[in-house]
Amino acid sequence: MCGLEGLSHFVFCQCRGTMRMKSGTSESFRTSSLYLAAYLLAEGLLLTEHIRDEAGRVAFVVGGDTERLSDLVRNYRSGGATTNAVRYGAELRRLKGLLYGSD
Repeated sequence: MCGLEGLSHFVFCQCRGTMRMKSGTSESFRTSSLYLAAYLLAEGLLLTEHIRDEAGRVAFVVGGDTERLSDLVRNYRSGGATTNAVRYGAELRRLKGLLYGSD
């Protein structure tokens, strides 16, 4: 972690290409990783938005319970993540549709 988690209400952490926004027990997690976003969605978290910048890069914003979201990201980054392959594939296709389809 980047050490900013102790700040109250909203916290923005720029860590490994991701951003976290905390409010109470829910958290939004912003990532440019297609595969991490698909994993989080396959685990039942919600895609709250996707953002395309001027250069055409896309970031996905996923929301959910703070503790669960943190655990899932930690498991993914440590190589210990497991999920349903069919759901993961479906979420990958959905996100790719957002990337390459019409917004």
